[in-house]
Amino acid sequence: MGSEVLLCGDHELIPLIAAYMVDMGRKVTIVSENEALRPPGFPFVRGDPTRTETLVSAGADRAETILVVCREDWDAAFIIMNCRKLNPDAVIVANANRESSTAKLYAVGASRVVFPLSVSGHLIASSAVSPVIAEFMDRIILTQDLEIGHLEVESDSNIKGKTLSELDIRRKTGCRVIGVIDRDKKFHPNPGPDSRIEEGQTLLCLGPSDGLRKFFESAKPAYREKVEEGEAAE
Repeated sequence: MGSEVLLCGDHELIPLIAAYMVDMGRKVTIVSENEALRPPGFPFVRGDPTRTETLVSAGADRAETILVVCREDWDAAFIIMNCRKLNPDAVIVANANRESSTAKLYAVGASRVVFPLSVSGHLIASSAVSPVIAEFMDRIILTQDLEIGHLEVESDSNIKGKTLSELDIRRKTGCRVIGVIDRDKKFHPNPGPDSRIEEGQTLLCLGPSDGLRKFFESAKPAYREKVEEGEAAE
């Protein structure tokens, strides 16, 4: 079985991204020619990630998620194109250094493209207009005591059919559901306590990383069975 997350490229943000993914409970393998980008203890494949043979040796054909973080957008394009050929089902997320590259990276197979200047621009404008938003972003980005995550509600989910009030998420985990995306991609911000969770929805959640992990794992039947077995053993 391949790595849950494959992190490819030569950007200096790679160690920070790798540490963040591990904090969120994900298994990460780094693929880069620059071993200086390897944090201590992380699985590492040294080689050129634009080359197919390097990606194959790193398990790109089996990875669930592939992150492409490069200093040059043409390198990112080669990595994305090769990864998509090896793994049609992977979620491939890439950074773009130039806004003009965004469409090209989507065209070669990226699932999502993040353009830092665009994201920063929205945050700067929002922070200037609203002190509340500025304080909110400070708590998430600067103090890092809050995270935003998403949960896809599957057919066998433990939370399917229950209301937010019944789940009592905030008291149990310190998290709250700040939005719901329906099957038809319609977004419902700030759902009320009587909102019922349905299969196919995606929940956008805000809270501490440990709380998010606890909530997401509790929604999975396998996790519930593991907990019950542990309680029985005690």
